[in-house]
Amino acid sequence: MIGKSFLSRFTFPRGRLALGAVGLLVLLMYLVFSVRGLRNSLREEVRDTRVALDRLGETVSLLTQDSEDLREALGLPVRVYPRLEREEAAAEGARAGEKGGSDILFYHAVENLLSHNRRLEQEKRFQDIMESPQISGAVGKSGLRTVKTGEGTLLERDGNPYISIGFSGGSGAFEARSFTGGTLRFDAPSPELAAFITDESRRLDAHFALLRRKTLALQEILRSPGVRDRLAGSGFVLEPPVQTRDALSYPVTMKVERDVVKLKVGLDRRTGRFFVGSRSVDDEAGLEPALADALAAVDTRTVEELRVEEVARQIQELSEDEGFRAYLKSKNLRLSPRPREDTDYLYFDFFSPSGEKAGALGIQRKVQGEIYLFDADDVALGALKTFGLAEEGKKKRENPRIAPAVSGKAPASSRTFLVVGAHEKMTDAIMLATVNEKRNDISLLSLPRDLFFRGRKINTLYVRHGPELFVRELAAMTGLPIEKYIIIDMYAFIDVINILGGLDITLKEDLVDPTYRIRVGGHWTTLFYPAGTHHLNGIEALRVARSRHFTSDFGRARRQQDMVMAIKDKLVGLGLKDLGKAYELMKSLVRYVDTNISPLEMVDYFFRYSDAEFSSRTVIDTDNLLYHSYTNLRHLNLKEEEVDEDFDKGAYILLPLEDDWESFRAHIRRLLDRAAV
Repeated sequence: MIGKSFLSRFTFPRGRLALGAVGLLVLLMYLVFSVRGLRNSLREEVRDTRVALDRLGETVSLLTQDSEDLREALGLPVRVYPRLEREEAAAEGARAGEKGGSDILFYHAVENLLSHNRRLEQEKRFQDIMESPQISGAVGKSGLRTVKTGEGTLLERDGNPYISIGFSGGSGAFEARSFTGGTLRFDAPSPELAAFITDESRRLDAHFALLRRKTLALQEILRSPGVRDRLAGSGFVLEPPVQTRDALSYPVTMKVERDVVKLKVGLDRRTGRFFVGSRSVDDEAGLEPALADALAAVDTRTVEELRVEEVARQIQELSEDEGFRAYLKSKNLRLSPRPREDTDYLYFDFFSPSGEKAGALGIQRKVQGEIYLFDADDVALGALKTFGLAEEGKKKRENPRIAPAVSGKAPASSRTFLVVGAHEKMTDAIMLATVNEKRNDISLLSLPRDLFFRGRKINTLYVRHGPELFVRELAAMTGLPIEKYIIIDMYAFIDVINILGGLDITLKEDLVDPTYRIRVGGHWTTLFYPAGTHHLNGIEALRVARSRHFTSDFGRARRQQDMVMAIKDKLVGLGLKDLGKAYELMKSLVRYVDTNISPLEMVDYFFRYSDAEFSSRTVIDTDNLLYHSYTNLRHLNLKEEEVDEDFDKGAYILLPLEDDWESFRAHIRRLLDRAAV
């Protein structure tokens, strides 16, 4: 009876038997995976929350104690801070039907205790080995001094490190390592360890004696008139030596830029070999010729000159980038890849189709390659970094005449769904789909994620407060009765489109986004899709859906609506032969979708609205209802022209014209009413 009652809600014309099979499979797979996923996710969330709260409590306690100790040391009155009482927290959890979250601390305490005891035992064993007659005798006979270190013991003579002995991370308990690289692992006093200490000390005596002779030879060569003249004649300066345990090195700089090291020459104390840059030299005879070759090969340009060259290379690559060239073509411009120059700037000119100069990008030679924009007469318009690429909505515009707010709920024949595209719980795309069941059509309304409502941006609500509050705030903001939501992660978006075999999307204009770099054929290039129809796979569709730099969030919203329509058409077109696709779709959606639509409702909506047409598509933007501002300006009641360029304006936000939310809601209602005509 239950099955009959449920099925009686649907009608299955013969032409839709395939949809019926797909819908039943959707229902079964969703039930299986949703129950399993819900159970696992709840377990993981409870566990992670307990651990996070325990760690937070420990941190607060430590900070509180540090504050009390500091106040007492300064002679200030001790302040009593509210403390997190773990017993009370555990009791609250028990009253709520859960175990006390602090239990895990006892497990950690036992593990720390065992680790501490193992460390003490290991340190005692190490001390017993070093103090054994066999090993201490070998150290004494070698004339080495024992120095305690954080990692064990260092055997040294005259300030030279001979042998380091300490704990090993490998299979042996301990390890002895010679300064020149020889190693021996051990776990008890042994003749091998004693012999290692004796033999290495003798060999290192000779090694350090050789280092002393080579150090004197190095200093003599670098002080020689030939080397000094060569350095001075080429504008180089030999800086004072830098001594470390591993090397003695002399940095080489330039007179015009003393803070930039161009070359290092010195002695590797571990190998006993000279070095000039990355080249190794065996003896004194080869050192001066190697230095002469290295100095001749040094790039003597300053950091500023190198920066100018790098920026020039980037602009040349930009002038050849297909996407940027298409963008310039749409503006009747082209950028010359060949620069002209004067004493202050390196210029890359913009030209009109007739060949007339329209302006230029100028690279400042003396300020770390700063780029400036010039007009056709080479008058500087400002540094590139001070220009915003999107100027729309910069000032409040006049509020158009909008009808008074319409009160009351939507007609009984209408139902509004929230459809969200998210990445790591940050909402990227926000759409409201209002279905008019009487006319069997759908109106799409896209909201920008930067809308600022009740003191916060709407794209932060889901990640911070969950879907329920997110839905309530959107309903209050728009005046629409939103009850059902479906939030889809970007990974599900990719999977769904790939499973459906890709989407055909038509672009009315070139899509160019220089901030969205993609790798094609092993090379990084600008995201660029020329106007026309493109068949996109999942990754490509995501790129088109998310790109917004030149077309803004609002152009992106229109493309997202195109994709929603294309996906709907693909889903409705599934038949019996596509059961495999339906199965793969369910696996992906269960994994990456957050919704309050039950499996039964999902099947119901699928059949009820599969034939519905899209009657209207609207994007709320600065061309109709919004103006832009910034959070800090908003809170301080300032305007952009009232602050300097160094002022932190805060996060970019969007607000209704004249800050009138009632008119905003009324206009949304008018849009839906107009769609109903």
